[in-house]
Amino acid sequence: MNNFDLTPDEGVVQIDPITEVGTYGPYTQSERVEIYETFAKWLVAQGLAYPCFCTEEELDRLRKDQEAQHAKPGYYGPWAKWRGASLDRVKEKLDSGERPVIRIRAPYPTEDRVRFYDVNSGRA
Repeated sequence: MNNFDLTPDEGVVQIDPITEVGTYGPYTQSERVEIYETFAKWLVAQGLAYPCFCTEEELDRLRKDQEAQHAKPGYYGPWAKWRGASLDRVKEKLDSGERPVIRIRAPYPTEDRVRFYDVNSGRA
């Protein structure tokens, strides 16, 4: 932005040394973990997301099963092992020190499609 004589009023305005301006910092992603965790917990509490404890190996096996069945790949429906997990099961994993990823609870099953019109490209 500096190359175009534009000065932001929020965020990182200089890289070396890092200089930030604004009241909503920190602006460096790795320093915002506490903010992200707060919102992740809120999403889970609202029922809009859920914790998932699948390992890389489990996800690889799931992907191979989907390929073998010629199914659309992804973590959804019958393959979303943690989507309907009980609170006790989740608590057990958390108490053992495992850290989950947070997955958005998208509606399933659904035939609804989200469509939008991109005013920049003129395409739907």
